[in-house]
Amino acid sequence: MHAKYLSEYPKMHKGMVEIDGLPNFDLVFFHKGNTHLDTRGCPLIAHYWMQICNDYKVLMSDFAYQQVYPKLVEQILMGNDRIVIENKIVKP
Repeated sequence: MHAKYLSEYPKMHKGMVEIDGLPNFDLVFFHKGNTHLDTRGCPLIAHYWMQICNDYKVLMSDFAYQQVYPKLVEQILMGNDRIVIENKIVKP
């Protein structure tokens, strides 16, 4: 995955951002994608989501990745290697 992202984002990419310390999981990365078929359990970075035919899809993942990734790397390089992920989705 690192080689692919380095090729796609040569000026931005510094390495994959891995989520560590998850019980019974390893190699969990923040990355782009649009459906559950694009991941094996990793969180997908996207701009928004929608429900299509009783399934969910996230959209503008590439755009969102280019916004979020530099911020994550900046914080990691400053020694801030802990983040909190909040689900702010409000169900109707």
